Amino acid sequence: MDCLCCADGGQGPTSETEFLGSICNLDNGKAKFPAEDGRYVMYVIAGCPFAARPWSVLSFYGIPSNSNTHGLRVIKLFPAAHDDGWFLQPVSQGEQDLLHAFPDAKCDSLTPTPEGCTPLDPRFFPEDKTTFHHISQLYEFAKPGFQGAKSVPLLWDTKSHTIVSNSSLGLSEMIATQMAPTMATRNQHIRLFPSCQTDDENEKQLYLQHKELVKQIHSEITTAVYKINSVTDGGEHDRMVNDYYSALETYQTQIVDNGGYLMGTTPKFVDLL
Repeated sequence: MDCLCCADGGQGPTSETEFLGSICNLDNGKAKFPAEDGRYVMYVIAGCPFAARPWSVLSFYGIPSNSNTHGLRVIKLFPAAHDDGWFLQPVSQGEQDLLHAFPDAKCDSLTPTPEGCTPLDPRFFPEDKTTFHHISQLYEFAKPGFQGAKSVPLLWDTKSHTIVSNSSLGLSEMIATQMAPTMATRNQHIRLFPSCQTDDENEKQLYLQHKELVKQIHSEITTAVYKINSVTDGGEHDRMVNDYYSALETYQTQIVDNGGYLMGTTPKFVDLL
């Protein structure tokens, strides 16, 4: 998180493996992705810790996430993937089998099936909705030959029909700083992200501390469980598990000592991480 929101009108740095744009609420006519109510949709997977980051920020500020016309529409893909990745509509037999294996899974869909899924507005997609079924298609449409991970979260612009960002940290900061000021229905007085664009030295120091703590928790907690799951050596596995629980105890102590949150008596983004 390097204060990229609204840099170059939200264009974001060029990358072959990521989309790093940002919605921008500056009213100067230069925003590539202006902060317009109901313009964007965010694709997520329930249970994914990375998608949970911006989704949690949306919830914290009470920004509408289930409306086709207000706030930021959240679209839940089916919470299990097959060979072709995350999907809205099952195409292969393997994907059909997943639907039968998880009959109670809640997701959104282009049609009312499977049962419990919510029909979606066709304007959310770049072409005839009958041809859209996998998240990978949005990546390919936005950047043919895209070489990065075709994952979630993903923020889609329904007007320009392209991807704004697929950075979980960048999206979280963007929602908090660019959308919450005009779309929040609660907690408007709480700033989850300290600012680096200030002359206040204390605020700058707080920004650096917050940024470093986010990195630590990302490494020691969020991604650690994936590393533990993939290790094949028993001794290494046990060492990593011990480090993981030791880190949890350290952060728990920090929360208690600081008065309720990791960095004090009011929440920051790192508390949602």
